[in-house]
Amino acid sequence: MRLFEQELDIPVKDVDAPLSYLERAVLDRLPPDEIPVRFVVTQGDGQSWHCELGVLGGMDDPPGVRPTSIFEFIPREVENTDKFVAVLLVPTGIGAEIGGHAGDAGPVARLLA
Repeated sequence: MRLFEQELDIPVKDVDAPLSYLERAVLDRLPPDEIPVRFVVTQGDGQSWHCELGVLGGMDDPPGVRPTSIFEFIPREVENTDKFVAVLLVPTGIGAEIGGHAGDAGPVARLLA
């Protein structure tokens, strides 16, 4: 088993289910013994999205349970609406305005809190 990074460009398309489109575009480029474990769109120019992909390869080698793809969504069987968790995703890298090297996300986090 090995973990590695690769870059790929995915053409921009106006689709009803963009996550499904990105999943299919990624999985079509990977052999059956590789699964994506990290996916980031780092740049877009209107024609294509430049993406970074973390891949776990050699999944047929070890015996046992195969991990699932990051694109696989499994809804909960029971919904608890008494409590919830909120998540603040802070974009980093190229074009980031509130996080990473472009700025501090502290003011945004305090505003939302």
